[in-house]
Amino acid sequence: MIGAFIRRRPRTFWYAIVGLITGALVGHLIGGIGVAMRGGAFRVYPDFALAIVGAIAGYLIGNKRDRAANETKEAGN
Repeated sequence: MIGAFIRRRPRTFWYAIVGLITGALVGHLIGGIGVAMRGGAFRVYPDFALAIVGAIAGYLIGNKRDRAANETKEAGN
């Protein structure tokens, strides 16, 4: 199932993976974000959140490029 998806939409898959890794690295470089409320404080790790945002952005970019490539391929046939 995953292999079929990768064969049909290779750019979507790889852009999502690159976005995931890039988001995680940027989140790791940012470090922790402190959140203070109601007299207490805690640290939030942005690695996971930015990894998800990066994966979604990569998926959308890759999907757009795959669709454009498929339309060009279909127009040529």
